Amino acid sequence: MRTRHFLPVVLALSIGLTLVLSGIASVVRAQADYPTITYGQTLTGEIKADAQNDAAAYQFDAAADDSVTVVMKRTSGTLRPLLTLFDTSKGTPQLLASGKLSSDGKTATISSFTLSKAGQYVLLATREGVSKGTTIGKFSITLQNDSSNSTGSDATPTATPRANGTKTAPTKKPTANKPTVAPTDAAPTDAAPTDMPTDAAPTDMPTPAATIHPTARPSAKPTASSNATVTTIQVGTMPVYSVWSGNNLYVANQGDSTVSILDGDGNVTGTITTGGAPQALAWDGTRLWVADFGTDQAPGNSVSVYSDTGKKVGTYKVGLNPLSMSYDPDNQRMWVALYGDDKVVALNLKGKIVSTIDVSGSGHSPNTVLWAGTQLWVTLQGALDKPDNKVLTIDTDGNITNTIEVGKQPVDFAWDDADQIMYVANYGDDTINALDATGKITGTYPVGKNPTALAWDGKHLWCTLDADKSVVVLDSTGQVLTTVALDDAPNGITFDTMSSMWVSLPGTTDKPGSSLARIDITSAVP
Repeated sequence: MRTRHFLPVVLALSIGLTLVLSGIASVVRAQADYPTITYGQTLTGEIKADAQNDAAAYQFDAAADDSVTVVMKRTSGTLRPLLTLFDTSKGTPQLLASGKLSSDGKTATISSFTLSKAGQYVLLATREGVSKGTTIGKFSITLQNDSSNSTGSDATPTATPRANGTKTAPTKKPTANKPTVAPTDAAPTDAAPTDMPTDAAPTDMPTPAATIHPTARPSAKPTASSNATVTTIQVGTMPVYSVWSGNNLYVANQGDSTVSILDGDGNVTGTITTGGAPQALAWDGTRLWVADFGTDQAPGNSVSVYSDTGKKVGTYKVGLNPLSMSYDPDNQRMWVALYGDDKVVALNLKGKIVSTIDVSGSGHSPNTVLWAGTQLWVTLQGALDKPDNKVLTIDTDGNITNTIEVGKQPVDFAWDDADQIMYVANYGDDTINALDATGKITGTYPVGKNPTALAWDGKHLWCTLDADKSVVVLDSTGQVLTTVALDDAPNGITFDTMSSMWVSLPGTTDKPGSSLARIDITSAVP
């Protein structure tokens, strides 16, 4: 179970909470002059074993209705951070919020907390148990003013994005860095987002249209593992995921906060500057939806909508770490997996949240959502030390209708509409499960190391293998027909409904990639 440390203010008078936090409040009162932290700033500190150094306090000035996000992250040692926010204007510290600890115990986050009045506030950075705690280590603390990020902002992230291959945090499609290490370092509070969208239709934002680049002709190369023709196409930095609209391929480049627009021939025809760390993409029939997964210092909490040419239509807050999206065309709902919130939300086409499903009762870390047939399918990845093995189905009204046990750390789906079969990639045990429409497992197929993303081409199942740096192709019975070797660990894979599979090759933080591998289906599987 994910440890939860968010303590709503309404519980401040409970006996248990008073006992836990009495030591914290006394520490705040004991401080005289606190170091000042300002919006957008990151400071560092260290929690030591002795009582004089088991906590650090910081003060900041805020205006009324400021929405603040604070992240305390362990950078060394065994520290399990505890982060609290106080109002000291009345002399006696009043607890406003306490951070939620991430499942790996490295990061505590107070997310989008709205301050009701102008004044000076105090942040206390300490450890679980405070004076009775035993963990120690260095940390960083970052303060952000969410209110200052206007809708449609193209500001670049304040830290290196969570990108595939870093082995530190997840990205949309299973990805190399998804389950290999602990899930997201940033974990939210249980508070709902403070700036929910309204029913009003989104307004056009004055953002630049797509920047047109000179035509980029891809270079073809054969692979060593099959007869497949693989074409290398240069896009932005750290491409992690793509979506096909029917005319164009859109590619989320997490490393440089852009989305590349490609035509069917693989030519880059435009670039959308999104800001943040673009992750999941979805197409609603006429418009592109882009999820901002965020960074360690500034967890993403929104999705943005763009026209097919790259003009921004609107930005909507949804919750922490949106990691996957899927569109239900019949009911005009965009479903979003909130990895950091243990929730799934549905938005209407105006960006209003019309349904919120808390999945924490079944598992943790919703990774991928896929609308298929008449229901939504959701993978629950869990944490590194406690991986989940669950898939949920949810109906149109947001009711969980089934909980299915599959392989370890399920991370992606592919749907065979003709035979009504759902395939599930299990990153943690190197298998794929086949499920019928009721959720019954009809097959389990070993495929290679760390199956990451899936795609169905109408006849064959395609699966990227992170650790093997390859793509395997299976028939409907689970038999591997061919293997296509790649130059780097693959992430997302997308079928263009014609003749090609497009595979993202993001590289790592130390050696970021900037290319797609386009695989000709006919040459790979004659």
